[in-house]
Amino acid sequence: MSFKICSIGCGGMAQAGHGPAFRKYAQMNPDIKLAACCDIDAARAEKFRSEFGFARSYTEWEEMIRQEKPDAVSLIVPVTLTEKLTIQMLRRKIPVILEKPPGMNREQTLRMADEAQRTETPNQVAFNRRYMPIIRRFAQLRQGRTANLWQYDFFRVNRRDQDFSTTCIHGIDTVRFLAGCSYRQVKFTYHPIADAEDWVADIILDCEFRDGAAGRIIFSPMTGIVAERCTMHGTNQLISCTLPYHGSTKPADGPGRILLAQNGRILLEETTPAEEEDFVSNGFYGENAAFFDCIRAGGRPDGDILSGLQSVEIADCIRHRKALYEAVL
Repeated sequence: MSFKICSIGCGGMAQAGHGPAFRKYAQMNPDIKLAACCDIDAARAEKFRSEFGFARSYTEWEEMIRQEKPDAVSLIVPVTLTEKLTIQMLRRKIPVILEKPPGMNREQTLRMADEAQRTETPNQVAFNRRYMPIIRRFAQLRQGRTANLWQYDFFRVNRRDQDFSTTCIHGIDTVRFLAGCSYRQVKFTYHPIADAEDWVADIILDCEFRDGAAGRIIFSPMTGIVAERCTMHGTNQLISCTLPYHGSTKPADGPGRILLAQNGRILLEETTPAEEEDFVSNGFYGENAAFFDCIRAGGRPDGDILSGLQSVEIADCIRHRKALYEAVL
């Protein structure tokens, strides 16, 4: 019996990351049926269908769900629609993988998490960096090593978003994922950028984790390169990683690189394979494959809506230009 996948939203993120991941997953699993995709723009939906191998395209998601009766849905829509559509999928008891952020604030996230618990419906948030092969390798090397300090540099070019917090959440969540520990406190500093709009700023997060480690995350939306770099400092040891980030600007750090050093000696140095496809190295394939594999096996995915709650809370502090975040006990 085939496993039917439907996707809602055929915009830029869907085309660059998720569409190629769906196609590859279907090619590798003969029982997978890419049943249908949906977008309010009929031409965009049809282009997505044709390019990535879906059987049909729709402009109304309710009609698609009614006609196709999918086994799982991927939700790749603007952040303002995520809560509403996620709850609709959960009420229909359709397993759903949703793009980040899982809610704009604590209240939205908890409403979705409560609905998932009430209906006992599997769900997963598409924090793609959690599934980047190089981040998975970092997590593997980090096991058994104690962190004293975490650093994460998040650089972009000419990003003038009025709400940059929905992008910042990636860095916040990645550090928490690698730390394997929640934040206790975060202090925020905002530095306005010359010749930019009032809302554009360099943002510095000084963090304390529950295990006693410190952290500093820097978001610079208008610098000279597109890059993300993460370092864990331990006592006389270090793990450092440059992500193979691919966006509209050629990445400064492609291919990605990870390094392990101890007592002044490099013990390991690896790079992202040159032949690795962008949607694989950027985690889109990994997150979708993990979700669909788990649903097909009758399991519960890692990385559910509730797992992103603290990342949402901290990103919401940036949205409202708060100076301090303290974890809710």
